[in-house]
Amino acid sequence: MSRLVSALNTIIGYQKRLFLGVITALIMLPLHAWSSEATLQAAFVYNFIKFIDWPATEVSASLRLCVLGANSEMHEALDQLNGKTANKKVIEIVYFSRAMPVATTIESCQMVYQANRSTVILPQTLPKGVVLVANEPDQKDLNVSIALLRNTEGRIEFSINQSAVSSSGVKMSSQLLKLATSTRGGKG
Repeated sequence: MSRLVSALNTIIGYQKRLFLGVITALIMLPLHAWSSEATLQAAFVYNFIKFIDWPATEVSASLRLCVLGANSEMHEALDQLNGKTANKKVIEIVYFSRAMPVATTIESCQMVYQANRSTVILPQTLPKGVVLVANEPDQKDLNVSIALLRNTEGRIEFSINQSAVSSSGVKMSSQLLKLATSTRGGKG
């Protein structure tokens, strides 16, 4: 039994180091080195999913990634994630539209990605288990757990609002927290 535990810890250690390398490479590459900004953003979102643990009450075999404000290029990039596996769950992409009842639909999401400002209005308070990732969010939006931001060189970085993370009830990998350019809001 102890050999099995040791082997699992070794595998997990390799996965964390690999993630660290991938995210570091994403951060260090200038935006023009990627085929598109949308592809880069989708890669960030996918890696965020891999290093977030949702509450144990989530027993579904899928992880629902709900998307707001995606243009056609972002749709194409995110569609590449549909059906991929992360944390032993199959990613299911759902695109919000004005016609959807956001308040009820959002409860079935584990992550909401706000690609661009959207006319779809999110609830004032997000349900437990929902993580909001936003591209260049309004700094006043306290629901945003992870903000994708551009630095002065045009590279995408991310910051983490630990208060929003804590409110969502998820746990983020310490590796993810270390890679954030900033964290705010106290302990996660």
